[in-house]
Amino acid sequence: MKQKDPLANCEECHKIHKKNEKEPPCEQQCKRPLILDENRGAFSIWELCQKQLVMIPMGGPISIRIEAIMAGMEIRKIDENEKEECAEKIIAFAEEFYKRDD
Repeated sequence: MKQKDPLANCEECHKIHKKNEKEPPCEQQCKRPLILDENRGAFSIWELCQKQLVMIPMGGPISIRIEAIMAGMEIRKIDENEKEECAEKIIAFAEEFYKRDD
């Protein structure tokens, strides 16, 4: 049986919280990313390699290492024709996640 993805949408989040008799976090408080179906493959690779970072001295992470992305795509067996688009999505996830406020 396929397990439902708790990151799928607000409706699923509300069901989980109701089952656990808790109030769901919504809108401004919710930290769960909404991942569109067409981005799920790229997001699963990002989850594999999200700690392989490009760092700046005394400034923290700014992006993700391309070598880690390539290795993640090999592990997940991404088709050669889709690798460029997939890598661009992963880099976009990383840039958003590691966004700096300076």
